[in-house]
Amino acid sequence: MPASFRIRLMVVRLSSWPMLLKTPRIRVKPQVGLSLAIVMTNCSISTAVRGRPGPRLPELSYFWAMSRLCRIRHKRLIAQKYDGSKRRGLGRPRTQKDIADLVIMMANANSRWGYTRIRGAMRNLGHDLGRSTIKRILKDGGIVPAPERGDRTLWKTFLTAHWQALAATAFFTVEVLTLRGLVRYHVLFVIELSTRRIEIAGITMNPTGAWMMQVGRNLTDELDGFLRGNRYLILDRDPVFTDACEKLLGGSGVKLVRLRAHTQ
Repeated sequence: MPASFRIRLMVVRLSSWPMLLKTPRIRVKPQVGLSLAIVMTNCSISTAVRGRPGPRLPELSYFWAMSRLCRIRHKRLIAQKYDGSKRRGLGRPRTQKDIADLVIMMANANSRWGYTRIRGAMRNLGHDLGRSTIKRILKDGGIVPAPERGDRTLWKTFLTAHWQALAATAFFTVEVLTLRGLVRYHVLFVIELSTRRIEIAGITMNPTGAWMMQVGRNLTDELDGFLRGNRYLILDRDPVFTDACEKLLGGSGVKLVRLRAHTQ
């Protein structure tokens, strides 16, 4: 190794000594170290093949490690310069649970009260809340805005008020193995919500409007109809529940309550 190269190498080592003291030790994975050794060896061999003595592996690895440490130290200095975590506060505190419960109670007890009216009532009690805060509390509690809350009955309120007079119906399918193979049967059942009493209203391979009319007559029979004493029948939007079937049930005092689309 030439004397000039040794002198330059010594200067680089002395100048980088303070940085080595401040920078933590880097752990290199075995796979990375093996790859680095292969690259350094190939570099040394390729340089020697061209007619010049190739640099030694320890010298190249030392320069590679120093450049790596310099980049790490540089990134850390930049991160420390723009680090604002010490000046950062805890953020806006959340509304206390008892205050949020009071807002929800006011909204449930007064269906016509909007955000501004609730804010005024809370201010009279000594709690100054913004309209956006009240809006967020009501949204998290599943309460719709005042116009919709006043014109539309909540599903929970409807169930509570008519629980003793509610029934529900739906289809489920059964695959039956026959001599011709699997055959799908559609089973219509009705459940009385207050007593959990269930009745199989009918079984067919092809439910049609005429078949549903006959099932409706059986369910509303004056002597042993399952829907006697029930005022509401909850069902989905299956097209098999035709308008004629709805008129038949309505004539017996049973009103159909259709669920929203895509309701599970």
